[in-house]
Amino acid sequence: MNMFKQIVALLTLVVLSGCAASDVKPDISVEQLVKTNKAVVVFSITQPLDSEKYGDSLFRFTRTGESGSIHATSHDVMNPISGTPPSEFTDRYGRLATIVLEPGDYQINWMFSDGQGHFSLQGLPARNVIRVEAGEVLYVGELFIKLNFGETIFNIRRVFGAAGFLNDESTRDIPLFEKKYPKLGKPEIRLFRTGQILPDTSNVLDAVK
Repeated sequence: MNMFKQIVALLTLVVLSGCAASDVKPDISVEQLVKTNKAVVVFSITQPLDSEKYGDSLFRFTRTGESGSIHATSHDVMNPISGTPPSEFTDRYGRLATIVLEPGDYQINWMFSDGQGHFSLQGLPARNVIRVEAGEVLYVGELFIKLNFGETIFNIRRVFGAAGFLNDESTRDIPLFEKKYPKLGKPEIRLFRTGQILPDTSNVLDAVK
């Protein structure tokens, strides 16, 4: 994305995302989680390779009964030269995300912003709620955004739709997590389902006003 699109995309994410989430500090322990009545949720945020120049994926965890949310994005840290950070994976663009949550039931919402508009779907069905308890360290899967591309009337390639998938990539993600957070040990795998979880939003674009 060029600099203008990056700025627009960033502002869009800030306005629409609610409360931002920083990754967990590497020296945190399970004892600290229990003491502070918190849990750690681990997941990877990915999109197709070479798609990072077209925009940013964002996932929001919203606790039942609350309006605020905790979010994580695929472009967590911008590279001052390329505009995007390198991928942590070889098969997709993205990174491993870790967030701290209070105990409760959480739904996942998502958005993909290309700097000109954003594709979003709010609220998964109630059966797909993730429950977390204090002291837990949970791996909830790979949150993958599949992008549908097309060309404008000026023959410019851009995103025209997106769909969300939840995949079990624990064999790839958990070793990376254990390397980053040695004090937390191996997370429990808790996937509420796998496969396509968010319908395709092709031709349903929410324009940035």
